[in-house]
Amino acid sequence: MVRRILLLVATLLSFAPGAAVAEPRPLYYDRALKPEDLANRTLRELTLMRNTVYARAGHPFRKKWLHDYFAAQPWYKPLAKDDDKKITATDRANVKLIAQAEEGQSQADLGKRRDEILARQRAGKGTAEDDIELSILNTRLGTYKTADAKDKPPSDVSPLEDPSQLDHVIDVKQLSNLSRRDLRILRNTIYARHGRRFKSPLLQSYFDTMEWYKPIDDFKDSMLSKIDTTNVKLVRSVEDSLGGPLSDGDERSDLMVAS
Repeated sequence: MVRRILLLVATLLSFAPGAAVAEPRPLYYDRALKPEDLANRTLRELTLMRNTVYARAGHPFRKKWLHDYFAAQPWYKPLAKDDDKKITATDRANVKLIAQAEEGQSQADLGKRRDEILARQRAGKGTAEDDIELSILNTRLGTYKTADAKDKPPSDVSPLEDPSQLDHVIDVKQLSNLSRRDLRILRNTIYARHGRRFKSPLLQSYFDTMEWYKPIDDFKDSMLSKIDTTNVKLVRSVEDSLGGPLSDGDERSDLMVAS
């Protein structure tokens, strides 16, 4: 009898307003973002939030996981050229805030979040979203890690996720999944691995989170090897094929550009 009463109370509580499961937070806002809209978001979620603005304008995505996500949305209509009229002043301000939230996380916090994902995966509790988040975290930390330390990177792994790929001449297929923003970062990664400091605050902030980055004051281009020079030219050729390299001066460069 007591058990039945307890079950009844639990059932009634499940319908109580205070016990309702919180609705998932949206990825797009047509108003100015508030701090609570970004709080406790994963990097995957922040990336989706930022890119939803551009997806609504018809932006075609080179990153496979972003392409797959938006291609599954009934409202998404990719265009040969973005319809910038669909990107409002509020959108641009929100994109900037989202990007700041992405880039403003410390190396320690990023490492902690990666360790949590690796622990879930080792326990057999990882999700498809965890796989994407791990890839983003590997990229942000500049080291390739998986739940099984013996796993080798796939042949088409991005050199952003595994910078050791830059020890040899990379394959162009390793660049097929990278946006113009990514390509700019990758090209400068080649210099950063030799300790170059950057005048661009966006690039400097990015490399400051790399576990391997050791800036020096006496960097010279002559420190680059023949392999480095070849890779710089390869990345630049892909950038040129997509409209040219981005810069801090671009309206939607680095922090604000899609993907």
